[in-house]
Amino acid sequence: MGGYPNPRDCSKCICPRGYGGASCDERPQAKKCGETLTASSKANTIAYTVGNILNTEEMEDFEECYYWIQNPGRKTIKMTIKKVEVKFSDMSESSYYISLASGCSTGGIEIKAQKDQLLSGYRFCDPDANEGKTITSSNDIVPVIIYNRRGATEVELEYRTN
Repeated sequence: MGGYPNPRDCSKCICPRGYGGASCDERPQAKKCGETLTASSKANTIAYTVGNILNTEEMEDFEECYYWIQNPGRKTIKMTIKKVEVKFSDMSESSYYISLASGCSTGGIEIKAQKDQLLSGYRFCDPDANEGKTITSSNDIVPVIIYNRRGATEVELEYRTN
């Protein structure tokens, strides 16, 4: 994957979300979580919670975890959302639906399964609409970003080769 040249330093690239390194060919490092995983015919699961349910104030920056799911032999990867939920300790029904209506702006999971990796990936945060949803990749690396800036985002994503 590549980004585009940084106009202030042509030896480095500006990378799309989910990619890092000088040439955008590395998984970005997060402070607490994330890893590079290899899909197989046996289903495996990413299960992680980002944030803290007691965090009632919206943070300026997101806490993020970056996972890369790779596929051997260039097979496609099938991913199924088993759980995705953004929780707040002071959560009222109206604040919950405002978060959903604003495009998962408080927290969720972004899965970059589409061919054009420069674009944002598919974002999910609504447990009622998204649990059980299946996505198939177009590329041999799928960046998965779990993110949150208020409360906690709890995710379980099953993945395997297709």
